[in-house]
Amino acid sequence: MQQYTFSEYVDMLLTLGECHGSARAAAQRYGEKFPNRNVPNYKTFLCTERRLRERGTLKRNNFERGRRRIIRNVLNEENILNLVEANATLSTRRLSVQNNMSHMTVWRIMREQQLYPYHYRQAQDILPQDRPMRRQFCQLVLDRQADDPMFLSNIIFTDEAIFTRSGVFNMRAEEYPNARKVTHYQHSFKINVCAATLGNNLFGYHIMPGNLTGAMYHQFLSTRLYEFLEDIPLVRRGSLWYMHDCTPHHFNRQCRQWLNEHDAAINWPPRSPDLSPMYFNVWSQMKQKVYFQAVGNEEQLRQCIENAYNELNVEHKLYRNLFSLENRLRACIRANGGHFES
Repeated sequence: MQQYTFSEYVDMLLTLGECHGSARAAAQRYGEKFPNRNVPNYKTFLCTERRLRERGTLKRNNFERGRRRIIRNVLNEENILNLVEANATLSTRRLSVQNNMSHMTVWRIMREQQLYPYHYRQAQDILPQDRPMRRQFCQLVLDRQADDPMFLSNIIFTDEAIFTRSGVFNMRAEEYPNARKVTHYQHSFKINVCAATLGNNLFGYHIMPGNLTGAMYHQFLSTRLYEFLEDIPLVRRGSLWYMHDCTPHHFNRQCRQWLNEHDAAINWPPRSPDLSPMYFNVWSQMKQKVYFQAVGNEEQLRQCIENAYNELNVEHKLYRNLFSLENRLRACIRANGGHFES
């Protein structure tokens, strides 16, 4: 394919204007004016003029080679951009369906206009009075980490998550284009799982029967938690911290009494699951593994949970747990205790 300089393209346009828009006459006139140059085909004059009108450029792009575009044209591109401007929540796949073009074509249009798709993330609502508490907590933890480099490594982070038949899909549609989420089943079931991390490793998990209550959580603290500690040397147990949030079933009278007896010293800020590795790291990875395929029954769901837990331990997918946590603590401080980008 013949390549032309900007000067040559300008000469083509001037010649085309001289011939009052007649491309064939312009090609002939161009050969007369510039006998020492390769004379372009009359279609080159038309394409050059169209590119300048439609995209404001003289140079042809690689994607112009081959067959003439049918689906992608100026009108369709403008329609895509107008839809995005009117509703920024539209996905690229929905845009492709609405405009009867391929998903990759929509991606190219958006990239050329420096627009990039994003995905909504669920976030806990933060009240105005929560901000200073979150900021102070993050600063306190970072100060302790500065004084003792092992401080974060000695925190046992715990949390509970509900795994249902329909599941919670934390995966992106672009990564799993064939994923389905069915919301209505004739027979539904759910499993409540409690898990923990210590440092960059999963610490253990426990399946709780039925819905979590304060009495059930107190029983976990007084019995099951000690089973989690069996593999930890006694010399280290004295330096461990136990983290849990202040949800109602964590903070009933029995649980508060147990915590007071065990010298709980740092208050976890309310509405702050985004500061726990269980929230931003463990559950997202486990649920991607559990729901990679459809779950047929409760026993299969239990097996998927156990397999996901074991895979995370074997694959060492939590090796950046503490590094990510420190970054989040600093990001929360920069955001003055509000929502932040990690």
